[in-house]
Amino acid sequence: IPKPASSNPGTSRDIIVRFQQTQDRLAFVAAIRSKSPLRLEEHTLAFYPDLSRAT
Repeated sequence: IPKPASSNPGTSRDIIVRFQQTQDRLAFVAAIRSKSPLRLEEHTLAFYPDLSRAT
């Protein structure tokens, strides 16, 4: 059960950050599904910086 935002001043900001990360992941998945090379590369490097060194 999540605590009310008022119980912790950082909670609402954390939720916003988590929401943003979720949106970014959805965009990442959408890029994979649409097979858009530019978007896919952009999101892949954003989430997995190590891949740029591996390739």
